[in-house]
Amino acid sequence: MSNMQNRATLIGYAANDPEVRSFESGRSNAKLKVATHDRYKNAEGEWADETQFHTVLFWGKLGDYVGAQVKKGDALALSGKLIHRTYTDAQDIKRYSAEIVADEVQTFKKPTPEVH
Repeated sequence: MSNMQNRATLIGYAANDPEVRSFESGRSNAKLKVATHDRYKNAEGEWADETQFHTVLFWGKLGDYVGAQVKKGDALALSGKLIHRTYTDAQDIKRYSAEIVADEVQTFKKPTPEVH
């Protein structure tokens, strides 16, 4: 079991335009919410839809690419490492978050409708 890895893969849609940040160190990142959808039959036997939103960080050149090329609604396939953070908010309440630090991304633009 020494080959166990922390790896997350998502296929979904950009829920917002990327937020690009630059730091004094010269590093930059792009932050994006990715929406994934699940469809299942509920206890009553009816179809139900559930959408999950995932926070994804893209660092360096990958972040530059995402910041310049990805727009809200674009389809994405990405993978990276899942990280968990704990922090205390302004009201002194302990909060938890999970994010994916992506190291691969593939984008799929929505086709432009033909105009006749």
